[in-house]
Parts: sequence; structure tokens; C-alpha cells
Amino acid sequence: MRDEVFITLLPNTKGLWQVEITGFTADHVQHGEQHYRTMIDKVRTDTVGLQIGLSLALDLEEGVNVILEEAEDWWPNRADRTVPRLINSFLMRAPGEYLQEGLHLYQLESIQKHIKQALEAVQSKKGSYDFAVRLGCLALGTQKNPLWQIGSKIDKEVFLAAINNSVDIAIKKWCVLCTFVDR
Repeated sequence: MRDEVFITLLPNTKGLWQVEITGFTADHVQHGEQHYRTMIDKVRTDTVGLQIGLSLALDLEEGVNVILEEAEDWWPNRADRTVPRLINSFLMRAPGEYLQEGLHLYQLESIQKHIKQALEAVQSKKGSYDFAVRLGCLALGTQKNPLWQIGSKIDKEVFLAAINNSVDIAIKKWCVLCTFVDR
């Protein structure tokens, strides 16, 4: 009602439940979709205890392919040993150049969107919540995806599409920055 949209449950096809969101303007539909997704995330969080997360690759402009390597001996936890590494291309920016710049506008918008979703998911509950930014190592679990074989060379776009879906990623923390919110 707040977004002036109609949300209709469509027939179950191929085991998938789908909804249709209609409204008077595209802006209303977009806001309705955002609130609908927030509501679904809230239900998932309440029933399963899932967390809303966002992964950003900061060095995207430095290469076009990703190679999967075995973690070195100094790696924090060697249970998940497949480590992605962007292969630098001479056609792209120099390695580490992203460290000299701030975040791009699309990265900031993505961060803002995810923080907003997380806050909306818990806004109706009293309690304590934490917000954490984890910096450090990333390893891929090989159990669920045969694509993650050590020595494989993958196009960067294929890799990003794969990790933006459900994938077994283990973050091996080096540093955690936390903020606690008490409501």
C-alpha cells in the first residue's frame, strides 16, 4: 500500500514461485520491488538466520581473466585451498593501482543499498545488531562447483557471475572492523 503497487502470486511453474509487481509508474514498481525483496530477506533472516552480505572486487580494472591457484603455506586456513587471482593484463591498469583511488560511484551505491536492506530487515525488532567489514583472504569451496578446480583459467565475467549467485566462499579473516548498534 505504501508504494501503491499490486503484488500478485503467479502459478507455480517448474517448482518456482514467482510474483508480479504492477503499479502506476515504473518508480512505484521499483520501490515496491525493493520493499518486497527486503521483506523476503527479513523472512529468510528470521527463519534461517541468513545474513545480508556484499562482496566487492576492487581490482576489476586490472585484468580480464581469473586463475584458480592453490593457497600458499602461510594461508590462514587450508581447508578451502582454491584461491582466485586476477591475471593482470598489459591492456588494463597496473596491479595495485586501485589502492590509490577511492571507491567508484557504483560501488558506493551498492554498499548503500545493502546497508539500507540490512537496516530495513531489522528495523521492527528491538535488540543488538552488528555490522562488520571483513578484509582479508578469500578461498572457494570446491565441493559444490566443479568450475573451481585448481589451475583453471576463467573469464572474469564468468567468475563474477558465479560468485554473485550462491557459491561456497570462505572468508579467511585478517582484519574485522565492527560497529554495534543497540536499539
